Amino acid sequence: MPAYPCPHADEGCQAAFPIQAKLRQHLKKRHTLRYFCDECDAGFILLLDMQRHKRDDHPPRCFTCGLECATKDVLLKHLEIHKTSLDQRKRFPCDVEGCGKRYTTAYALKTHVNTVHDKVKPYVCEWEGCGRSFGFKKVLDRHVWTHTNPAPPRERKRVIKEVGLIDGIVGTGDTGRDIACQVQGCDYKFTRNYDLKRHLASMHKDLGLGLELVDAV
Repeated sequence: MPAYPCPHADEGCQAAFPIQAKLRQHLKKRHTLRYFCDECDAGFILLLDMQRHKRDDHPPRCFTCGLECATKDVLLKHLEIHKTSLDQRKRFPCDVEGCGKRYTTAYALKTHVNTVHDKVKPYVCEWEGCGRSFGFKKVLDRHVWTHTNPAPPRERKRVIKEVGLIDGIVGTGDTGRDIACQVQGCDYKFTRNYDLKRHLASMHKDLGLGLELVDAV
């Protein structure tokens, strides 16, 4: 049995060495913190572990707006936003005649051409019986939401009154017509004074009402 076992056996290390020099090399390489994060106090044995720590716990951050980026390359591209105006970054114009739109990336331009000019709609609703298609996934997501969260039916504010056919034609009964005929026993009603005047002149002329009453309406 080797005379120099690793003292970190309680941590699961079963290494052992015939000479003490080998043990020291092992301890330095496997059990000694050699890499330290420059943004916190964390220490690591392996360089890979420190790099993973910095990536996950200290992602590159824009010092102007505070945006966190996945990598330094992404951060460098983001910083261009603060150096130039939006109009200056729109370097990709649409060459379709009469359009004139411009975009900051080739991907955004391609998406514009596909959806607006070529009418490409690759995102299809898979809800049974639907099958509608959309040019953007976020629009599809909003559409699918309407299937799972249908809007409640709207309450009709107007009260529809049932009126008989004859009453509706001649204006009798509860039809919503507010101007009643002035002749006793006549149930006709009208919405305009002009209609009442014509009614008096044609239906009650034999009563001798006279033009004064008709013209007074």
